[in-house]
Amino acid sequence: MTAETTIMVTLICVGCALAIGALAVLIYQGFRLFKLARRAGVSSRAQLQEVMGRAQRLGPSLREMEARQRIVAEKLSRFSATVRKFS
Repeated sequence: MTAETTIMVTLICVGCALAIGALAVLIYQGFRLFKLARRAGVSSRAQLQEVMGRAQRLGPSLREMEARQRIVAEKLSRFSATVRKFS
């Protein structure tokens, strides 16, 4: 066997090992999600899709709330600096 063939075979083996590892991680995460859904009382696929839809709809409002909190924190910081000037 030449060096190129050995390297090629090694890279193919490493690629397969990574693919199998990724598949194992996906299976583990799916099983974990299944257990959490059961624990939360979600028993059907329709209920799971409804919960996931609600979570996705909450995303924009949470980002908006976070932006508002940053603005309020910045105003509070400026107010504190102004109060320190007069103290």
